[in-house]
Amino acid sequence: MGEDRWNAGVTMMQIADPGRWRGVVDAWQLARDNAEAIGQCAEAARTAGVDQQCTITVKAPAAPAQ
Repeated sequence: MGEDRWNAGVTMMQIADPGRWRGVVDAWQLARDNAEAIGQCAEAARTAGVDQQCTITVKAPAAPAQ
């Protein structure tokens, strides 16, 4: 593959199961977009010692280009 191991793994996942790879990318994007809220919620759970319910934002899909 001629790439570093990380990119080689990504390429293999994309080829092996494109749908599941899309799920990985979507989950990463959701976590990245909500990193601050997730961090605050995790800290609240740590401080309280109990599970917390938190609010995140899920972006609407972009409209397809015409």
